[in-house]
Amino acid sequence: MEKEVKKVTNGFSHTQREEDFMMMEFAMMDQKKSDETQKSSKGFTTSMPNSKKAVDPVVEVPTTKTAAPEISTIHARVSPQVVKDMYDGFMMKPSAVTVRFRDEDGCLVMRVTFFYGKRLSRELSLLADTDLIGRTMRAMRGEQLEKLKAYCEEEHIIAATNVDPRIDIFRQCMKSTLKCRINADFLPDEADENNRYISVSFIIAPKMEFRFCLERTREIEEIVNETIKAA
Repeated sequence: MEKEVKKVTNGFSHTQREEDFMMMEFAMMDQKKSDETQKSSKGFTTSMPNSKKAVDPVVEVPTTKTAAPEISTIHARVSPQVVKDMYDGFMMKPSAVTVRFRDEDGCLVMRVTFFYGKRLSRELSLLADTDLIGRTMRAMRGEQLEKLKAYCEEEHIIAATNVDPRIDIFRQCMKSTLKCRINADFLPDEADENNRYISVSFIIAPKMEFRFCLERTREIEEIVNETIKAA
């Protein structure tokens, strides 16, 4: 027979096994709370498709050639509330707006900062989407703000792969620059000692700015040079 050691704590008697179970239960509750807090700290959530147990297909890899890299897909859901908060931020008539693009958790995230006066600012983080970027550009110029409001009425699912999404969005902004005659300033990143990155700013309107921080690749330089020649 298994021996159980009884303890008395605060007037309650219980076994060692019961105490261990209670400690494990509290640990699981703490882990669940931390997971929920981590999810709610961002303006979007990520979920993998087909969350049930999936059987990986057997793939024969040739020994003489290098296997192609696996493409990992993340389906990210844009929170309508965050988009609505951005719409409300424009409705409050900010004195300046800055949009910055960064890689976070395998997704391209746009951080929108609203400035109201000298000491008041508000920052939102949401997934970058070409449609949302176009609506944001128009809102920064004070045009078609209702289209941004219509965007936040439903959730939008964006699929991001290991293919660099910054190139497509960067090229889309370049096209908008040429089409709308938006001034673009190409500045080196001050924090980059080896000059491996380039900081590109699109001046949408007075004190309204889109800012990219991208690795200086041949494709990026070609896009930048084409824009400078066409300007």
